[in-house]
Amino acid sequence: MSRSAKPKRTRAHSTMPSSPNHASAKARRELQKVNVDFPLDLLRRIDAQAARLGVSRQSYIKIRMGDAIDAAERKTAPPRPDLTGSKQSD
Repeated sequence: MSRSAKPKRTRAHSTMPSSPNHASAKARRELQKVNVDFPLDLLRRIDAQAARLGVSRQSYIKIRMGDAIDAAERKTAPPRPDLTGSKQSD
């Protein structure tokens, strides 16, 4: 009985300096592993977009989730005060 091999994925290369004293915001983030079930058709689309961009599936999902949350927060955020003193017309 033959088993199909998992597709080989490439990892995105880190641009973070290799210095042990470098402490970026990303390096200080606490991580929590999660499991998410995706419909196969959506997973295929995710994989295609990740491949097109040259990033891993996980990186693509994190990027897009961040983008979606940022957009949602901008949509629901109260308007920012005008600090320039100029009047805006609708």
